[in-house]
Amino acid sequence: MTLSLVLLIIAIFTPSFPAVKLSPGTPDRTSVVVETAIVFRNVNLTIRGDEAIPIDYLMFVIYTSTHTKVANVTFALDGTILYQNPSQFTVIKLTNTSNLPYNPSWGYGFDEETNKSTTYDYGYGYGPSGSVDLTILYNITYKTHTYGTFYAKLFVNSTTYTYISAESQLFTVEQAYVPPPPGGGGGDPPLNDPPIANAGGPYKGNMNVPITFDGSNSTDDVGIVGYRWDWENDGIYNTDWSTSAFATHAYNTTGVYTVRLQVKDQENLTDTATSIVTINGNDIYAPVAIADGPYKGLTYQTIRFDGSGSYGINANIVNYTWVFGDGTSGYGQTPVHVYETAGTFLVVLTVTDSNNLQSLDSTTAKILLDANRNNISDIMEETIGTPITEADIQLISINDDLYYLVDIDHDGTFDVLYNPTTNTKSILGRQDGKPLIDIDGDGIWDFVYDSALKTLSPYESPSEEPLMLPLICVVVIVISVIVVVLIFWLYKTGRI
Repeated sequence: MTLSLVLLIIAIFTPSFPAVKLSPGTPDRTSVVVETAIVFRNVNLTIRGDEAIPIDYLMFVIYTSTHTKVANVTFALDGTILYQNPSQFTVIKLTNTSNLPYNPSWGYGFDEETNKSTTYDYGYGYGPSGSVDLTILYNITYKTHTYGTFYAKLFVNSTTYTYISAESQLFTVEQAYVPPPPGGGGGDPPLNDPPIANAGGPYKGNMNVPITFDGSNSTDDVGIVGYRWDWENDGIYNTDWSTSAFATHAYNTTGVYTVRLQVKDQENLTDTATSIVTINGNDIYAPVAIADGPYKGLTYQTIRFDGSGSYGINANIVNYTWVFGDGTSGYGQTPVHVYETAGTFLVVLTVTDSNNLQSLDSTTAKILLDANRNNISDIMEETIGTPITEADIQLISINDDLYYLVDIDHDGTFDVLYNPTTNTKSILGRQDGKPLIDIDGDGIWDFVYDSALKTLSPYESPSEEPLMLPLICVVVIVISVIVVVLIFWLYKTGRI
């Protein structure tokens, strides 16, 4: 068999690259009760770089484990819901679809149904060969309405073909517990098991030195939603309910104490556990953890965390442990981390000194979505309303707050001031080729920015200086006239 024949056979029987790649996202929980919401994060439609696909609508479908459809939502590319059955869905668009490449008159792509390249009347996508893939993301919330085991699929319907994703991770919906009527006599047993508390320990520490108590080994079949602590096991809980499994407390006298932890789940079922705490009296003190922050950044962007402000007391810090809030951790004084999802994450730093004493500090990391990875947040691009690049923006500080100057028409001149705190934009003025800034929206210019020197200075009206010279001239003339009149009068009266 010749090489040409082998290549021909391979070309015939090898499937073509799909025009789109789909993902139904990842459910944020895999076990809930009926009427509880599950969020499928990063539902993904990706169009290959050299394709342009005519998209009519997208459909997200919930199936039973036996492949029976029980719920679905149909929505447009911009996330607008067109139809849903039952009305249990919310679709949140994460990508700025207003800037997606679109041509109303042409488009092409591989038609997987006919195995032919087809020209369409219109299409979303880049088209030219060698372009990068186009990715559109959504978060879809489904409020469960029946019990069983389920999975999800994403469908994209184009003019000529329907594309289908793989199955999502399975999730289980349990029937809500209905208590028996008064007097007993029936009722199904609760499907939700009570939690199992674990207070950690045993703990050892020193007088007046905070100890970190750890209830994270407590478990529940649905999920623990609250923790509270009784430091001396006297029946009085010293902390309010908290979603954090960790708490700190310092004892001011030596001795052996019993600490009690109580946990509760979503159905308010509770459990308690105790642990022993031994407190010694000496002059050893725990270190001080300083996590710095809060931190801000974009998805897929490297963020550096800084614990260098932490310090030991009569001891050296020997370990820095970071929990980044997205299920990952890191080590070191100034580690770096990349978030792949947007949100506000709780960041916890734990430092350990050479006496094996620990202290923790927490802060937050606010991460904005940058789906196309151009180092500009999607929310900023949507507010600006026109495609921009890093070369079109300049970060400035005004009264210790950060703003962006934006060149929206790419002519080298800034046109808009963007406020990332309020997600708003305002039009800049112009004086001698320099941008004028109205920071408080009162219609009066407050600052002028020198793009060449990259300096900001208070705005002064150009009318102030020119008015001074005419005013001085008038005053001089008036005084001169008065002097001449006075001399003339003195002369006429014979006094000079």
